[in-house]
Amino acid sequence: MAGDALAGIAWECIDLAPGEAAAPGELPRPGSDWLPAAVPGSAAGALRAAGRWRWGVDDESVLDGRDWWFRCRFPGGSEPGPWSLELGGLATLADVWLNGRHLLRSENMFLAHRIVIDELAGENELSIRCAALGPVLAGRHPRPRWKSRLVRSQSLRWYRTTLLGRVPAWSRWAAPVGPWRAVRLRSLASSALLARKLTARCEGHAGVVEVRAELGRGGGMPRRARVRVGGETAPIDLEDRGDRVAVRGTARVPGVERWWPHTHGDQPCYPVALELDDAVHELGAVGFRTLELDRRDGGFTLAVNGVPVFCRGACWGTPDAVAFTAPSEEVRASVALARSANMNMLRVTGYTAYEDEAFWDACDELGILVWQDCMFASTDPPGDPDFVAGVEYELRQVLGALGGRAALAVVCGSSETYQQAAMLGLPPERWTSPLLEERIPAIAEETVPGVPYVPSTPSGGEMPFDPDVGVSHYFGVGAYLRPLDDARRAHVRFAAECLSFATPPEPETVREVFGGADAAGHDPRWKLAVTRDSRMSWDFEDVRDFYVRQIFGVDPLELRYVDPDRALDLGRAAVTEAMTSVIAEWRRESSSCAGALVLTWQDLWPGAGWGLLDSLGRPKSPWYGLRRAFSPLAVLLVDEGLSGLRVHVVNDAAVPFRGRVELTVFAARGTALEHAVRDTEVPARGALELRADTLLGGFRDLGRAYRFSPSSHDVVLVELRDEEDRAIAEAVYLPSGPARPQLPELGLAARLVSDGDGGWSVDVSTERFAQYVALDLPGFRPADSWFHLAPGRSRTVPLAASDLSRGPAGTVRALNSEAVVSLREGA
Repeated sequence: MAGDALAGIAWECIDLAPGEAAAPGELPRPGSDWLPAAVPGSAAGALRAAGRWRWGVDDESVLDGRDWWFRCRFPGGSEPGPWSLELGGLATLADVWLNGRHLLRSENMFLAHRIVIDELAGENELSIRCAALGPVLAGRHPRPRWKSRLVRSQSLRWYRTTLLGRVPAWSRWAAPVGPWRAVRLRSLASSALLARKLTARCEGHAGVVEVRAELGRGGGMPRRARVRVGGETAPIDLEDRGDRVAVRGTARVPGVERWWPHTHGDQPCYPVALELDDAVHELGAVGFRTLELDRRDGGFTLAVNGVPVFCRGACWGTPDAVAFTAPSEEVRASVALARSANMNMLRVTGYTAYEDEAFWDACDELGILVWQDCMFASTDPPGDPDFVAGVEYELRQVLGALGGRAALAVVCGSSETYQQAAMLGLPPERWTSPLLEERIPAIAEETVPGVPYVPSTPSGGEMPFDPDVGVSHYFGVGAYLRPLDDARRAHVRFAAECLSFATPPEPETVREVFGGADAAGHDPRWKLAVTRDSRMSWDFEDVRDFYVRQIFGVDPLELRYVDPDRALDLGRAAVTEAMTSVIAEWRRESSSCAGALVLTWQDLWPGAGWGLLDSLGRPKSPWYGLRRAFSPLAVLLVDEGLSGLRVHVVNDAAVPFRGRVELTVFAARGTALEHAVRDTEVPARGALELRADTLLGGFRDLGRAYRFSPSSHDVVLVELRDEEDRAIAEAVYLPSGPARPQLPELGLAARLVSDGDGGWSVDVSTERFAQYVALDLPGFRPADSWFHLAPGRSRTVPLAASDLSRGPAGTVRALNSEAVVSLREGA
């Protein structure tokens, strides 16, 4: 924002024993104990920048066990007062002083504060103390109705702070301490925009925008005031509040275009601006869409603009878990990767923190729906009146800022609150909470009317974790070691969390962080990032290894002894196979499931975490598989046993798809045994189901269900092509299952291709079937990887470069091939 007197000002920080300094005058003088600090940022981020923090080293006593002071010095400047001091968020028990005068006490990291400063000195000092949380947690607090097994301290339920960094089983480091959101100082004598609130709604074919804003008084009260939305303008009301001008108005825009998740349509966003005399103040943009939630028959289906949407995506994670604040360009790049993976929903879970404007701008503009939790998870929320009043104030502020956000799709009270109590065997009256059942939904309806509300996930059934009613956390395929076909037997309606595995990063990251695959599975640094359930002797690598055995018939422990690289590849392939099989099951037209959000989007730490991205933001193997399974126009294969192999074509677009389905059956040596083509039309936002053997003209036991004799069918390829013969999507089915021998040679070939303008791609081809072809080119991200390549087929894979100063070099490999293809520029 304009006129920030603190822009570019250097900050520093220091840690002291709890209570060692009660006011800024008692702080040590400048010297070696003070560290440079980034604001917004965290104490852990400052320590990391100074080389004094690294992941895997216990930091609880340093972060939650110490008082952290942040301060900056700045000149008074030439602008006249008064001034607005704006603190976007302070973690967590914070006091603020200006020139030794105490201004603020905050005990909620999620709140923003604005303080009017009447006078500045020639030289000024702003000081912030974030008091040690540990001693406060250790004090006496009223007991909860039940105890959480996940959090470091039961007393955390009394403090409005994130659980990240305070969950020993999967997030035990870098608890955020400090001014994690922006700190600004602006003159109220200017006409700077101080605050704004937008709401947008549809009324028939029109859109209605309500505007609330505050500006500095500047040169006086404006004579002419209008609000502009797109090309429409409307007069607005002004109120003189002394040093500020309050603005209130409504604009009606006829014939608006509707905003859609990107899988289903476009994202028209209408810029909103205030015109005050000759000045124009940009307020951001709004989108217009309707939301409905269908809960009939125990379901949970979200409809956007009247169209049911299969919501797919992941539980969001910040790009930087240490600093806890990432540059806006990194946030946008991460959201863009979600869009590139054909995701249309991200969940901000109750274990994390509310996201800032950069995240919401990216989701609005890129067409990503957001499931927004209210920062409660796994603990019993207090019913104390003061605590509840504080939460109400917090949510009015947080949700009030989201009124014009087309991306906002669901408001959720909490994560695993009901589940934790129910799994302890407690009766329903011990699960529920008036805060979650009554107060929060009332505030949500007041601030973001029309947005569906869910009190907690999972919930909906007689037991809150029943997957066949309402919203579930589905880990049947995953932690509970169920076979892949459990995804159908569970009758999942909407999986708000699902499919968690300890997925290894790609080889580039393994080499960069751990020195190679030989560290995997036993090195303490590797095991640190592997998630586990509290008080359990197993972890999620054990889960992944179970599916390696089930899917590929290989003992990964024995293989790790002799070939750790292949052991990791089998793990990557097993996770990809499991996730894509489940999504194919859930996306078929007759499935009961209407949504799947993978836990999680990005790893917090280096290693085999839950994330679809690693801790460096690089896609892992299932990211590529899900990208294909999530595609708006996708072909999916599901084995229905005695009912045959079924081809499902799904079309999310607003127009019908016209083209053809091609089915080819290959023998083991790569010979095409049969080929069939069918012209087809898939309705707009609809689906088509075909029986594979019917396409071939008669019964074929493609799935080996009847087992009359040994099958000659080795690979079934289904391709979807448009009317211009362009390949749109494809899927591969292996009648004998995914466990295949590793052959000396497949005829796998690859070559680098330059477009002459700095861009690169890889042409990959194979003579025999190549299973899970993976590209490893350090510094370059392939548009596709971990794909099957049918015999005699080729694929061109574009590369995105992180370093344009050098050309690509690396390898292409397949899971069922001993031979590896080397690639380098000019070779």
